[in-house]
Amino acid sequence: MLIDDYSQKKQRTIVALQLLNSRLVKTTKFKSPVYVGDPLNAVSIFSDLEADEILLSSIRLGRRAPPLDFDLLSLISKVSSTPLGYGGGVLTVDNAKQLIDLGFEKVILNSLLFDNPREVEKIATALGSQAVVASIDYFNFDTLVANGGRKKLSGWNLDLAVDHVHNLGAGEILLNSVERDGSRSGFDLQVVQKIKDLTSRPLIALGGGGRDDLDQVLDEHVSAAAGSMFAFFSNQKNVLLNYPSRGVAGSSQVRSDSLPALGGVIRTPPAMRLGQSMCERCLINNDVPGSGLELSSTCQYCEFHEELNLKFPTGEMGENLLDEFCKSLIDHKGPKRLSKYDCILGVSGGVDSSILLHELTKRGVRPLCVHFDNTWNSPIATENIYKVMSATGADLITYVADNHEYDDLYKAFLQAGVEDIEAPTDIAFMGVLYREAERQKIKVIVEGHSFRTEGVSPLGWLYMGGAYISSVYKRFAGKRLRHFPNLSLYKFLKWTLISKIKRVRPLYWLDYDKRVARTFLAKSFGWKWYGGHHLENRFSAFYHSFFLPKRFGIDFRTIELSALVRTGLESRGNALLELSAPRDFPRVSLAYVKNRLALSDAEFDALMNLPLNTYRSFRTYKPVFEFLRPLFLILMNRGYVPESFYRKFCLK
Repeated sequence: MLIDDYSQKKQRTIVALQLLNSRLVKTTKFKSPVYVGDPLNAVSIFSDLEADEILLSSIRLGRRAPPLDFDLLSLISKVSSTPLGYGGGVLTVDNAKQLIDLGFEKVILNSLLFDNPREVEKIATALGSQAVVASIDYFNFDTLVANGGRKKLSGWNLDLAVDHVHNLGAGEILLNSVERDGSRSGFDLQVVQKIKDLTSRPLIALGGGGRDDLDQVLDEHVSAAAGSMFAFFSNQKNVLLNYPSRGVAGSSQVRSDSLPALGGVIRTPPAMRLGQSMCERCLINNDVPGSGLELSSTCQYCEFHEELNLKFPTGEMGENLLDEFCKSLIDHKGPKRLSKYDCILGVSGGVDSSILLHELTKRGVRPLCVHFDNTWNSPIATENIYKVMSATGADLITYVADNHEYDDLYKAFLQAGVEDIEAPTDIAFMGVLYREAERQKIKVIVEGHSFRTEGVSPLGWLYMGGAYISSVYKRFAGKRLRHFPNLSLYKFLKWTLISKIKRVRPLYWLDYDKRVARTFLAKSFGWKWYGGHHLENRFSAFYHSFFLPKRFGIDFRTIELSALVRTGLESRGNALLELSAPRDFPRVSLAYVKNRLALSDAEFDALMNLPLNTYRSFRTYKPVFEFLRPLFLILMNRGYVPESFYRKFCLK
């Protein structure tokens, strides 16, 4: 049988992903699958990071082969421009042809190699040897297994297996060490070297590799090193999708031109309209809830800005206050010091959390960084986190949302007809930070927020709360949240009053210019700009750049640009000019949202044209917060809740 010549093919670093019931998982020694995220988002991220190749395998938990989910595989193919391979449940030539027709370039065969070798020959003949990858699972050189490691192949060893797959017409060999699966103890170099001497076919090493092991195994002149090491940071409990352009030394490059090239952009109306009353100082107009412009020529947001300015000075005094705060964290020793960390810091890959991590660590603070992955991360976000975390040496904990529940939650908010469809992420993020602070016995959460560059979100544009999220989900999904890290009133009061966990925003003390910070981060860490505030997350980008302006005529740039004008970081004229321009949203990004949420064009259009609704139609904690206003005033003054929380939720 004719075998294609692969001898000139470049060495590759391949992302290996495991699927279980349409969820991404990671096993250890082929057992104990641990959930790591959403397959569509992961494949899209690795594709944008220009991975050499992505291999997906659907694993089995019982004796039966996993069913082929062609609907999911079709969606995966649509979001990837990277060569894809798939294995698991491929039993016939027709199965293999369907995968190729969907856009997969390779079919990975394992149990079929030994259960039905004749069918493997048919697949190789029909598709060509270049499309067939023979996956061989082994414990040691003389022990081979199949059926997800459950079936020992008597009479077989690696030597015989290599000859066998040669004869069947397989074009590549995937050598998978069961003992090293998920261990990150390094590739099985001894066996890799033996097999390399037995075959002229491209050899892919899999099992046990960490990111630091890539160059070592590729130095053995194998065709490729594969693994799920690109899904983790520090250890297997911390999911963070990342990919090097070459071995461990390279830095990945996100395709900046891919989205516009795939169908152009959708233009949303500008925020500025004729006939609006506007604050004489900033850009807040009478369309912004709580502006107070019916009573004054200066908006209430400017007044609040000045209150915070007096409370949080910058310059030399601000630097001294920040230094004192950091020193108080570091010097908190003795019997009351219950954690090796000084504080909790939420990280997103954005400029604020990244620069705050740098400012804290350079002052000797040991933050425990926490990332909430709602499974809609962009490739730039994950790479930024990886680069800044690696450079600062800080530890990272990640919480990965259940992708099915989270998508149902987003759909429920779309069905509710409200503005606040991104409220779940804000609440879950704080819920995760509080939970980790309590678990680690840490008393301070530091937040990367600056009123001087972001302003304060108007209550009528964004309401968030644990009761609100549960209420929306129960009404439209018809069930209770099971995995979502909600922030109930009881837990909030417990963490605040009993655990006494404070929330501090250190950027308030800095002369903080995001443009200067972005330049510094890019130069120091290879950090990348993602195009705008909150746009490091795919759903947040949809929310800000398409959903709010298209459905409600809301443009949050009004709030951010007004803050910059008040601070003197932007001229009023330039800010007005920017706000008068429409927002662009890539069509391919909108298609991704629809595909991810399983919405047809007609279903999506119907949701976008529902009657407009507000949070007031659902159960919320707002009346309770108003009733407990005196308590929260005390908590605000003692640093347990931010000033913006008190102003938005506790005042009528």
